[in-house]
Amino acid sequence: MAGPKKRQSILLVDDEKDLLNLYKMNLKSVDADVQAFTDPLEALRFIKENPSFDPDVLISDFMMPKMKGIELIQEVVKLRPDVTTILLSAYLDKEKAINAANSGVFYILEKPVVKEAFVSITRSYLQQSLTSKLHKEMETVMVQMKELFSVFRILCLDEMDLQTIRRPSVQSDPNSVTEKAISIEQAMTQLDEKLKSLSQEEQEIKKAA
Repeated sequence: MAGPKKRQSILLVDDEKDLLNLYKMNLKSVDADVQAFTDPLEALRFIKENPSFDPDVLISDFMMPKMKGIELIQEVVKLRPDVTTILLSAYLDKEKAINAANSGVFYILEKPVVKEAFVSITRSYLQQSLTSKLHKEMETVMVQMKELFSVFRILCLDEMDLQTIRRPSVQSDPNSVTEKAISIEQAMTQLDEKLKSLSQEEQEIKKAA
């Protein structure tokens, strides 16, 4: 059985408190936890001190007094390589756009920010992040299943056929090849159930898109 779904999260940084509060209010319609900071250095410190905090999306203003948005994005990407990044800027030009793209920025949103576009783009990137993480988890499960199957197959060939392994009469010694094979088979079943659960979750995401 799959455990409860972990809520997605957003790291939001803008040195203007009024704008930060406005963005937080706009994001209330998005199903994600929002960690907001007016100080980019504090945001960076928070990530370093909370290794379990793995934001799906980072939204940062470009011009900030202590650290520019691009610099913050570069530092956060080093710590959380899978994060999707959105840069807010009132001064958009070609050179800045190229520099931002080279720094790991996924999208540049021009200020003043339009609420509908802001929410729509954020929701879209949250969905992409969720799908990407699901695919990675599915790939990991499939690799684990292949490894277990290889060991299971070797054990079966060395000891006895599968039907013999499943007989209660031979399930006595926990250290026997038989018991190890049974444990591996059970683990494979659990991984298969997890894979089905992840596939179902992926289908639900596609339907919600």
